[in-house]
Amino acid sequence: MPIIDYLILVPMDEEFDCARDVWRSVLPNDGIKVGPFHYYRFLRRTPDGEALVVIAPMGSMGLTWTGLFATQAIQLWKPANIVLIGIAGSLVGRKLPLGDVIIPDQVVGYQLGEILEKDGTYQYEFRREAVPVSFHLLSDARELVREDSKGWALRAVAASFEDNKARGLSLGTPAVHSGEKNILASGNFVVKSKKYADALLALDSQVRAVEMEAMGMFDALRSLENAPVALVVRGISDYADPNKELQDEASGGNFRRSAMRSATQFVFDLVDRRLRLDQSDGVEKLTLMGGRVKAPREAAIAHGLIPAGEGSRYISYDPLIQTNTGMTQIVQLNVRAKGKQASLKSVQIALRQTRQGWQKIIKPTHNGGVWTCSIERSGEPYSLSLAIVATDPRYLLKSMLSMNSVGKRRR
Repeated sequence: MPIIDYLILVPMDEEFDCARDVWRSVLPNDGIKVGPFHYYRFLRRTPDGEALVVIAPMGSMGLTWTGLFATQAIQLWKPANIVLIGIAGSLVGRKLPLGDVIIPDQVVGYQLGEILEKDGTYQYEFRREAVPVSFHLLSDARELVREDSKGWALRAVAASFEDNKARGLSLGTPAVHSGEKNILASGNFVVKSKKYADALLALDSQVRAVEMEAMGMFDALRSLENAPVALVVRGISDYADPNKELQDEASGGNFRRSAMRSATQFVFDLVDRRLRLDQSDGVEKLTLMGGRVKAPREAAIAHGLIPAGEGSRYISYDPLIQTNTGMTQIVQLNVRAKGKQASLKSVQIALRQTRQGWQKIIKPTHNGGVWTCSIERSGEPYSLSLAIVATDPRYLLKSMLSMNSVGKRRR
C-alpha cells in the first residue's frame, strides 16, 4: 500500500534548489536522510484535501543512475504517483522555446544499436524504444492547461522574477506543450550538436526535446510488480546545439533556472488540481456495480477459493466496485455475513483488484462474521470483484453484502 501521494525526482542539485524555491513555502516540510540519500517531505493542504509529497534530489544525471535511484526511492516511499521534473533541450528550435514546458505522452530511448563500417569509416544507428506516460496524469495535466493556462504561467514568471531581473533578462510567459506529437528523447548524452539533433529527429518526426533521465526511471518501473503511475515534466533550457554553453554563460544560468521553476510550478498546480477533483469529504466516490456473474463457481476458483461439497452455494460479482478516478481510494471493505455462527469454515470470501493488466487477490481477515479486506492503493482507476463460497446457504442471504468504506484517505 502506498505511503505517499507523489514522489518527485529531481536530477541535479541546481535543479533541486529551484524546485525548493517553488515548494519552500509549503508547510509543514522537513528533510530526512535515509542511508546516503536526503529526501524532503511536504504536506500540501488545500480546502479540497491534502497530499503528501516527497522531493528526492538525485544528485547526478544519466539513465543508469536514475534507474538505480528511482528503484531505491520507490521501494522506500511506495508512492501512488511518480513525477520526474528537470530541464531539456529543444530539438525544434523556437517551435519549443526557452522557458516553455514539455509534458510528453511518450518517452523514446535512443541507445546506440549498431556501429557499422562504411566507406572506410563508421556510422551508427539508434535503437528506438518507446514507453507511454500515465494516461490519467497526462489528461489531468492537459486539463490544467485548458482551465488555467495563464494562472500557473504567471506564478512561474513570479517564481523567477527576481533572479531574471538581476540579470536584466525576460523569458516571457511560458507555455505548455503536451500530449500527442510531443515525444521526449532520452539517452546518456548531453546534446550540443545540430547534426546529432537531426539524427534524433530521424527517429520520429514527433520527437521535440531531449534529456538524460526519463528512460532510466521507466526502466526502474518496469521491474516492479505494482509500480506507481508516472509523468515527466521538463522545462526547456537550451536548443541542444553548439551555442548551448555560450547561451548558458551569457544568461548566468538563468535559462536553466527559469525553465526548472516553470516545470516545478506546473507540477505544484497539477497536485492542487487533482485535489480539487476529489471533494468527497472522506466519503469514497464508489460506483457499486453489482455485476452478478453467470458462472460463480469458476469465478470463485479464479479468486483463489476452494470449491466446497454438494449443497454449497457460490456468489460472485464482477465488477463489484469500479473507482471513477485514480484519486478515489478505498481503505477497507467490510463484508458481513448474517448470523453470528458464520466462520472461516462456513464461508470463504476473496476480492480481486485489477487495473491495466495487473491483478491482486485479497484475502480478508475475519472477526465475528465480519470479513475485512485491506485494498491496495492505486494511482489509476481500478475495479474490485468479489467471490463467496458458503458451505451453509443460510449465510448467503442478500444482507450479507453490507459494505463500508472505512477511513479517510490521502490521495
